[in-house]
Amino acid sequence: MNRQHWSLSGNITAFIVLLAGAMLFFWSCGPRKTWLDLEFHEGTDMEAVPSPDGRHMALQLWQHIWILDIESGETRVLSDPLNPPDEHWFPRWSPNGESIVFASLRTDAGLFVISASGGQPFQLTDGEFDYWPSWAPDGDAIVFERLGGLYRVTVNSGTPKRITPNTLYAQQPAWSPDGKWIAFSSNGKLSIISPDGSSIQDVTTGKNDLAPSWSPDSKKLFFISKRSGLPQVWSVSIEGGEPIKFTDESDLCMFAPQWMAGRDVLVYTAGGKIHTLDPISGAQNIIPFKAHLVLPRQSYKRKSPKIPLPGERLPVRSIYKPTPSPDGHRIVFAALGDLWLRNEDSSVEQITTGPADDCDPSWSPDGNSICFVSNKGGDYQIYVLNVESRTLRQVTDLDGDAETPIWHPSGESIVFKHRFLKIVPAAGGTPQLLVKASGDMRPIGWLPDNQSLVYSRLYYDAKSYESKTTVECINLEGTQLPLETDPAGQAEFFTLSPQGLTLACTSNGELLIKSLKKNGSWRQLISGPVFFPAWSLNKELMFVRAGTLMRVDLETRDIRNLPLDLSYKITNTEGSLLLKNARLLTPEPL
Repeated sequence: MNRQHWSLSGNITAFIVLLAGAMLFFWSCGPRKTWLDLEFHEGTDMEAVPSPDGRHMALQLWQHIWILDIESGETRVLSDPLNPPDEHWFPRWSPNGESIVFASLRTDAGLFVISASGGQPFQLTDGEFDYWPSWAPDGDAIVFERLGGLYRVTVNSGTPKRITPNTLYAQQPAWSPDGKWIAFSSNGKLSIISPDGSSIQDVTTGKNDLAPSWSPDSKKLFFISKRSGLPQVWSVSIEGGEPIKFTDESDLCMFAPQWMAGRDVLVYTAGGKIHTLDPISGAQNIIPFKAHLVLPRQSYKRKSPKIPLPGERLPVRSIYKPTPSPDGHRIVFAALGDLWLRNEDSSVEQITTGPADDCDPSWSPDGNSICFVSNKGGDYQIYVLNVESRTLRQVTDLDGDAETPIWHPSGESIVFKHRFLKIVPAAGGTPQLLVKASGDMRPIGWLPDNQSLVYSRLYYDAKSYESKTTVECINLEGTQLPLETDPAGQAEFFTLSPQGLTLACTSNGELLIKSLKKNGSWRQLISGPVFFPAWSLNKELMFVRAGTLMRVDLETRDIRNLPLDLSYKITNTEGSLLLKNARLLTPEPL
């Protein structure tokens, strides 16, 4: 068996360049090798968690879970996310150091427990959105995050129980060493809750505090915060007080800093390396490691991919959330980080510019303005753009991201998601809470008869142990109204017809529609893949397929393309380019 060995050290940029060259070499030369060996000394988006005895670390690296022997620097793969293709994250040691729990985010979603010496993991939970586990000090239970709530599960029974109120958004739990508290982050601040959920106390009043962990005496929290600008490691007493900043890193990973027993130091990752920090003296060190990954290569036909050259123009193949104007003559959509307008004559013009990401456009009822979200100033905020004058004004100034804004039919206010559903005057002002409930909520549209809001809610059903999507209705006074429109399966991209009579969505890539007036069942209109459906006129739906803008007639089911002449130019880049979160994929056989 022939084997090509690559040793990659130094900075991550060099690794990415060499890796890209390696893949191009194999693609151009054909099936001469059967294995690709890679050796890593750094990692992007890497988490390092020390074992209870301080002799080993569990690493999340390249979607694998690894065990690092700190003394030798050697690692071994503990979990295999390649068969089937998964992503394994958030490893946490059991208190006795014999087991590790981790989250699987793709094919077999949920929490898994595996022996630290290796073997077959067993599935503890099967929630699609089960993240960030933390063991109880006695090893009998695990707390974890699920759809904005904290759940506790005993290792033997595997039956999760929610411990946070449904109205509280909570994430990133960490059980204290003395077992009395569970720390978590909530809307940018840190809090602690008793394991049975009976008592909750705020620890910080910050707006950018995340990923807490505990000091060994259970008296302090270590955490990640952007309160000074870039993310850094901080500490605060659980009794409150002024937090203390420990680091000054330019590329710190957003994982909880972890205490290492035996060495009495904090462990965190930044710049592709594992760092240690003595919180008393401030002394810092690097823990070296070597991770060896072998990827099998199946035989495939020789193929030389075309590499675009600087100055070359390429068609845009990814457009996001096309939205027709109220009169149906124009279409606004997001592409390349900006907003674009397709006119009635099929011409396309750019209406926002700049390095910021502009997305989620929505037309005002009179068709004169567009609201959207942009991260021009950091977090995504709501802006309103006058289409004719191109004047721009900022509507919100919130901590955290605003998403999916839609106008009220009066044009006087805008509803959007900011952790929960909120409403803000279109001229700007203080947002007011409209709907506070568990799960991921998105505004869809308005029923014209009573101007009540229709919205979707993705949540975890504790009875069926499944994630469900419901469509609900509420008026601006906060009264829930009946609306029986539960879609089948995992549904998304909901849109309501202008007359409020028909609802459309996608489920498993298929375009489904349902009459609200007749309260009928969902029926398939188009087989997938379909993305971003939007009502063009009452009898037509617009959608995106394979980067192409299309329209379907509901009565005839005739589909036609909407020409979209949009391209971008490959620019020259100077110096090195750092690619974060790159994923290595073996070529598939043709």
